[in-house]
Amino acid sequence: MVFLIALVAISVARWDVLHSPPWQDQATGLWTEADFLAETRFDFWRLRYQENHYFDQPSGARSYMISAQPAMIAALMLALPSIDSVIVLVRLGSFVCGALSLAIVWILAAPIAGRAIATLATVALGATPMFITQVEHMGMDVPLMLWTLITIWLLANGRYRAAALASAVAFLMKSSGQLVTTAGAALVLFKLLTSRHDDRATRTWLWQSLALFTLVFVAETLFTAWGDTTILFRLVAPWPSTSRLPWAMLYTTPDVVALLAIASVATLIVGIAYLRQNGWRRALAAATTEQTAVLASWILIGLALFAAWRYLYCPRYFLCALPGVYLCLVAAITALPAGHKLAMVGLCCVIVGNLANQYGRFFPDIARVTTADLARDPSLTIRSCLYRERSREYLAEHLANQRTIDYLVEHHSDRLIFVEPPFLFLMTRPRLGYVDRPLHAVTPAVYDPTVQQVYAQLVEAQRRGNPDAGPLFVQFAASRITLPPPADDEILYSDQLTPPLLVYQPRFAPELVADQHKFEEAYLDSTWNTNWIGERVQTRWPFLMRTGRLQRARAELDQALGFTPYDASLRARRLELEALESKRAAGVESPAGPPLSAAIDRKSTRPTP
Repeated sequence: MVFLIALVAISVARWDVLHSPPWQDQATGLWTEADFLAETRFDFWRLRYQENHYFDQPSGARSYMISAQPAMIAALMLALPSIDSVIVLVRLGSFVCGALSLAIVWILAAPIAGRAIATLATVALGATPMFITQVEHMGMDVPLMLWTLITIWLLANGRYRAAALASAVAFLMKSSGQLVTTAGAALVLFKLLTSRHDDRATRTWLWQSLALFTLVFVAETLFTAWGDTTILFRLVAPWPSTSRLPWAMLYTTPDVVALLAIASVATLIVGIAYLRQNGWRRALAAATTEQTAVLASWILIGLALFAAWRYLYCPRYFLCALPGVYLCLVAAITALPAGHKLAMVGLCCVIVGNLANQYGRFFPDIARVTTADLARDPSLTIRSCLYRERSREYLAEHLANQRTIDYLVEHHSDRLIFVEPPFLFLMTRPRLGYVDRPLHAVTPAVYDPTVQQVYAQLVEAQRRGNPDAGPLFVQFAASRITLPPPADDEILYSDQLTPPLLVYQPRFAPELVADQHKFEEAYLDSTWNTNWIGERVQTRWPFLMRTGRLQRARAELDQALGFTPYDASLRARRLELEALESKRAAGVESPAGPPLSAAIDRKSTRPTP
């Protein structure tokens, strides 16, 4: 009954986006990989070994490899008559996963806090902006959350072997499901340490369950390494992340931080009181027998926070642990004196607040982020899709993106469009649901000679007095490659958001057109301040070294070493650069360097273990 009520409520509340194409961060990743698999008829070998990663230069369709979801969507793309029908079915599937997740939360909370409080907690979770927004996004995190809850339910019922298999399914939904496997293994190990007086058969069963969890974890690790993902590498890297976790969480999802803080304080109070009355042996036994779901939730919350600290905090990355926050909250508060009344009043307030905050009205305004804010968390770009999806505030940008692409389709379908991902994929892949036919859009890499070919077309068009024949540019706040439009450029379209997404036509100054060196320097100046993705995975030092710009090459190479200080290949390049600088100082190496169109290193500069 809870499932049916939840499914109807979600469907009614989010019916307006049923036919909407995937939000850009799901489109570039999950859906681009699905499109590739559909186009190649599931050529996984080519996807893994020939297709570029999304963060490579040039950007490619490969993102996950280790998730089953792209293949599932690809199968629907081939089986159903239209992309719209695929979008509708996948979104309805996300609604079902969200409703099932709410039903399991109710099942877990009812024995702990009672049916009434379990109902309120379930409604509060369903109304949480991050939860309901992710459900409508039809991404990978909602199925991951569902299988996380299934794993916790199995653990709470003592079905540890089945829980290990469920955690493997969670991993197949998304690689961060390995945190679920780790949490399950930790709980079984904890159970072993507190069951010394159990019979031999029970301990043997626990050891077998732990062995199965360990086997699943090892298999996931090997699969992750084969899939060439950098997430696991970031978690175990011997240097800290740039995530600035506490500030990033407080700035982007203060509602989750508040709930987590209240749950932590209440749990600490209840735990200390229980220890004083019953001793630590009985307390540990109670945690592993009477409060198994709560203990598993706390372990998972800790692992999710650790992963966010080591890698990056993004609201949806914490979604798999969010139901556990509500479960731990009601378990702790209802154990306090007059806790049931306090929980009912508090949860009613949370529900009202969540409903009023669906569009992020109570959240800090990301559009007003300052330089000081960026210093605290460099990943917080002003128009970053990572943080817009914390609530329905993303929707204004999502609709604006669609209107921009519709404008280009209607007015400039025959023009060359210079743009970078994610808009490159949205404009050129009809299976993503934004266009019926591909637009002529390209994204040369920052240090790719093709960049000069595109700019050469612009310069030539201006010299001929016909700038309308040259390529168009699409520029947005998180852009790394496209030039920001100078004051004398012609703005053809603006989505009127803050900051705006612009379609413009460059009008080069005569002195810039006439002087190739000035043109090159202007281009480098315009792309020098890269965002967090550019800083980590799209360095230009190989290009700069080959073109004789050694001072700039040193700065970018040092920046790359700052992220991967133990990378032997980068250190070797640093020594090579020092040798070039010494030759230049001695007058042996010409400062001019090879021409801009010289061969360059096109290998990915993503960090590798």
